[in-house]
Amino acid sequence: MASDMMEELRFLAGRTVVAVIRMGMIQPDDF
Repeated sequence: MASDMMEELRFLAGRTVVAVIRMGMIQPDDF
């Protein structure tokens, strides 16, 4: 059960990182 939770957390963390990187790429550098 712990391994399943770790897999889900890893999956969510990966998606969050990808979303943040995409937002950083789309948004202009100067806020």
